[in-house]
Amino acid sequence: MEPSNPLAAAQETDRIVYADAEVSALHKSLASQLFHLVKKRDGKILKFERDKIVNAIFKAALSVGGDDRSIAERLADEVILQLFASRGAVLPGVEEILDAIEKVLIEHGHAKTAKAFILYRHERA
Repeated sequence: MEPSNPLAAAQETDRIVYADAEVSALHKSLASQLFHLVKKRDGKILKFERDKIVNAIFKAALSVGGDDRSIAERLADEVILQLFASRGAVLPGVEEILDAIEKVLIEHGHAKTAKAFILYRHERA
């Protein structure tokens, strides 16, 4: 019989377990509070719109056969969180957001979507 480790037992009981839906809701809630404005290419400052990131990711995914908008939602939140982690509350520019989208897509194993996004981005530039 192995000796009991009271510290490990206490740590085990203090662990909080969240369901995936709860984590997604917390993720979205946090991400949506981080940025309120964005600097456009022409220098104009406009309202930050999370849905524009979601739509860009989802359109790229659709072009390569993806069909799950909830994945685009989670990836968009990850983009926002990574931007904040790397820049703080500094006003993000459109190009920085687009770079972050590419990075998140690649890091999360969505290489085909990333390629479609990159090609679309270069066509629009």
